[in-house]
Amino acid sequence: MKESKCTKIETTKPSPRNNHSCCSINDKMYVFGGISNTVYLNDLWVYDPSSNTWEEKNPSNKPSPRYIHSAVNLILLIQMTYGYMTQKIILGKKKHQLLNLNQILEADIQHR
Repeated sequence: MKESKCTKIETTKPSPRNNHSCCSINDKMYVFGGISNTVYLNDLWVYDPSSNTWEEKNPSNKPSPRYIHSAVNLILLIQMTYGYMTQKIILGKKKHQLLNLNQILEADIQHR
């Protein structure tokens, strides 16, 4: 059996997060959104395992920050669906509110 090993990435990389979406397209991994501590995210990162590097993409029309969503590869399109969490400040305290918008969003990565 071949032995596996982990390699630490010494480059710019996304912040630690959970409840993000992730999918693989053309041997690269795309990660969108999620939550980091109490911050909702709407950043898009691409990991290239051949070079062991991360790159942040900054599309002009990215969706609002969200987590608890999903993504799927549809032939060079990333389609994200389902609702997302948002937060409101009520009487000086952050309150979480689940909004189920049933959105379908597409990102055309072929022309980037």
